[in-house]
Amino acid sequence: MHYERINRLARIANAKRYLEIGVFNGSTFSGVDVDFRVGVDPTFHFDYAALANDRTHFHPLPSDEFFRTARYEPFDLIFLDGLHTYEQTLRDFISSLAFAHDRTIWLIDDTVPNDSFSALPDQERCYRLRRSIGNGDWSWMGDVFKVVYFIRTMMKFYHFRTFGGHGQTVVWRDPRIVENFVGTPVAEIGTMSYEDFIETHRETMNLVEDENIFADVQSFISSPSPRSWLMSIFKSPS
Repeated sequence: MHYERINRLARIANAKRYLEIGVFNGSTFSGVDVDFRVGVDPTFHFDYAALANDRTHFHPLPSDEFFRTARYEPFDLIFLDGLHTYEQTLRDFISSLAFAHDRTIWLIDDTVPNDSFSALPDQERCYRLRRSIGNGDWSWMGDVFKVVYFIRTMMKFYHFRTFGGHGQTVVWRDPRIVENFVGTPVAEIGTMSYEDFIETHRETMNLVEDENIFADVQSFISSPSPRSWLMSIFKSPS
């Protein structure tokens, strides 16, 4: 279950504040064991009002509107599982930076499509094409994988590791380490195909064994604060 992985990350990060974009039926959100939780979805598929209280908030609106209007202290852990498209998920990630702090951990869902159909940004087209050849698979990840390529190319202070399976990518910000690899030109990321992904994903996505990912996150959380490190650089000599 997704929430088991999220709870493991929450324990490592000592997370007290959790944000989930794309709650849908609440199967993940309900299992997250964090003191304060906020869920966002334009259409909740459960009676969210019955579960809301001063420690659990629900916002029945599009994520763009939430990020534009919401007022919250920074979150420790942010799970992005909204509309499975590159454009929307990237916008959610960038918008969520304003709701983060130096130790915030992100988990982006569905970053490893399992076939060319699941990588299509149009869910209905994915299902229609599968049905046309008698394929009953209902998995759909969209082109969220492109978000990881964008981070790798444009956000050199942000670091990530990707769990296997249908893919979930953990992201954190650490300015002490600057990634110096050559990324994918931004103009090409938006037009990437599933075949482009397959040819490059091993070296791009940082696919790592689960325990190694948790260990890397633990190492980041246990290290000195990135903010204090930056302040030490600019501190005037005594």
